Amino acid sequence: MKRVFLGLAAAVVSACTLAAAAAVPEPVRKPVEAFYIREHQDMVDPDDPNGFRIKMPSAIFSKVDVNGDGVTDWMIDYERAQNPSLFCGTGGCLRQVYVSRDGGYVLAFDRVIRQFKLRRAKGQRLLDLDFHGSTCGGAGVEECPRGYIWDEGTGRFIERPNARGGTWLEGGPSPLVTTPASAAPRAVRNQLQRRSAFCAAAGGKAPEGEDSVFNDLPDLNGDGARDWVIGSSYDYCEMGETGKDSPPIPTVILVSKAGDFVVGFEGTDVSWGIDLAPSPTFKTVEGADDCAFREEKPCARIAWRWNGEMLVHTP
Repeated sequence: MKRVFLGLAAAVVSACTLAAAAAVPEPVRKPVEAFYIREHQDMVDPDDPNGFRIKMPSAIFSKVDVNGDGVTDWMIDYERAQNPSLFCGTGGCLRQVYVSRDGGYVLAFDRVIRQFKLRRAKGQRLLDLDFHGSTCGGAGVEECPRGYIWDEGTGRFIERPNARGGTWLEGGPSPLVTTPASAAPRAVRNQLQRRSAFCAAAGGKAPEGEDSVFNDLPDLNGDGARDWVIGSSYDYCEMGETGKDSPPIPTVILVSKAGDFVVGFEGTDVSWGIDLAPSPTFKTVEGADDCAFREEKPCARIAWRWNGEMLVHTP
C-alpha cells in the first residue's frame, strides 16, 4: 500500500517544477526529488484532485563551488520548500550539498543548521556553521559555532577551529553526513552489537536509528587514520513498558592500531569532547554537573593521550 501511495504522490509533482529542475544533474535531482516527495506525502490526498499538490520549487537548488574542479556543485536549501516547517525547527533548516567527484556526485552535507557560510580563504574552501545550542552542550538558543574545511583527498569536510578560533568540540565533532552502519568498520559494528546485547540484558532494546550513535573522530594517535566513538550524551536503552529506567550505556572510543581498532577508552555517564589544537586530543570534563552552567568557573578538562595501547589521562 505504501508503494502505491508513494506512486500517487509522485504523480502529482508539478510537471513545470520538474522541467525547471531538469538543469540540475540527475544524480543530484533524483535523490532530492525522492526525498522531497517522501517528506510531503502525508499532505497528499489521492482522492481529492483539487487537494495539495507536491511542487518541488527549483529555487531550492543553487550552484556552489566546493572543490574547484570546474564542475558545478549543488546546494539544496529546504527552507524554500512548499512547507518549510517539515524541514525547519529551533535548530534551523535542513540543507544538503552534493559535490562533484570521480565523474559523479557525493552527498557531502546533510544537516539542519542555523548558519551556513561557505567561503574561500588562502585557496581553501572553508565552511562556517552554527548548530542548535545543544550540540555544544548548551541551551537551544545559545550559539554553537563549528568550522570545517574541504579535504579533497577524502572527499569530505573535516573539522577545523571555528571562525572565532575556538578549538573545543563538546561531545566530539558533529558529522555532516550520517555514516550507515553497513559502511562502518567491523570494530564499530561489533560495538553496536554489544550495545544491543547490553540493552537486551537490561530488559530493553537498543534505540532506533543506531546510525546516529556513532561517528568518526579526528586522528587521536597520530597514525593518519580517523578514529571512532560509539555513544552520545543522550544515549539510552528503550525500556518500553517495563517501568524501568535505562541503565547508562558505555561510551566507547575506538583508536586505530595495526590496521584495525582497539578500545582506547570506555566510560559511563562521562562528559567529554575533542580539542583540535595543538593536535586532536580526547578530553573528559570533570564535575560537569556542577560547573557546566557557571560562566565564572569553567569545567576542568582532563587530557587523555595514546600510550600505544590505550588512552591514558595525563596530569
